[in-house]
Amino acid sequence: FRAVSFKVSLSSALIAIVALLIIIVVVAVVVIGVVVIVVVVVVGVVVIVAVVVVGLVVIVGICRSASIVPGQMANPFAIISPRWARTFIMVITLGT
Repeated sequence: FRAVSFKVSLSSALIAIVALLIIIVVVAVVVIGVVVIVVVVVVGVVVIVAVVVVGLVVIVGICRSASIVPGQMANPFAIISPRWARTFIMVITLGT
């Protein structure tokens, strides 16, 4: 039983091309990974800020609406709704 050995002879140009392709693929994977991480972090921060801002608007709106008309159902968006909208909501609320 004789072990058969295959001698692979590659030219230096082919080796250089394969090495270059491997480097390009590795760099592309790293760059795409970094971009994905940055996008996820930015989207996460934007979502957190949006939730905090909406929460503050609702809390302040409820406090303002409740203090303007005692006993009336509080309007959570009183701080950002224009005066005519607040009047309209008040009329609808009082009419029911």
